[in-house]
This record gives sequence, structure tokens and C-alpha cells, in this order.
Amino acid sequence: MAFAATTHDEYVAQVNPICKDAAQAAKRIPKKIKSTGDPTADSLLATKAFGKLLAKTTRRIAAIPPDPADADAATAWIKGLRLQKSQIDTFLSAIAHGNAKLAKSMIRRISATEQRNRKLAANLGLTACARGGHAG
Repeated sequence: MAFAATTHDEYVAQVNPICKDAAQAAKRIPKKIKSTGDPTADSLLATKAFGKLLAKTTRRIAAIPPDPADADAATAWIKGLRLQKSQIDTFLSAIAHGNAKLAKSMIRRISATEQRNRKLAANLGLTACARGGHAG
């Protein structure tokens, strides 16, 4: 259960473990996907699972109120995480509907959003959230 973060250090102390948990869960995703025999389909299933993990992680983080001095930066970061989830959903939908042009465009957008999110997390001192390859 999260408690209100009254200082920057308390916010960091509550949010970093959420990102660490998400990173560990993200590493397990490929092993949890039941292989279809098609590497592309398996990759899409993993992407879908990652999107779900990102949404869950974002909800957990958003439930923790930041230090008022960090509120704008934290809000921008959480907004970026939600955008990344939306972009993943758009990518998966584009694939499902055979729209290769949109899917390719979404890959670039997802990557740019993820990089921006990492920088925002780093600026907040959220070292575990600023690392790549996870849902935070």
C-alpha cells in the first residue's frame, strides 16, 4: 500500500521499487509466452503483455502523490508512460489490421516516447525507472 510522499526522497523511495518490480516482471515475459511456433506472433504476444505490465505499473506509480515541488515533472512523466501504452496499443492494432505503414511509424514513436520517459524519470531521481528494457 502506498503512502503519501511528503518529500522528494520519500517519493523516490516509494516509486523506485515499483520500477524494479516491473523490470523483473518484464524480463520474465518472454518465458511466460506460450510459443505459437511463429517468432513474429510470439513477439507480438510479448509486446501485448509488456503493454499490460506498463499499464499496471503506471497505475501503481500514479497512486503515489509526489512532493509538491516535483508534481509537474511527475505528472509529465506519468502522462508519458500513458502515452507509451497508448502507442503500443496503436501499434498492435495496426498490425492486426495489416497497416504496416502505421505500425512502422508507431515503432519510431514508441522508441522516442520511451527515451523521453527515461529522461523524465532520471530528472526526478528515479534511477530504477530511468533504466531501459522495463515497464517503467
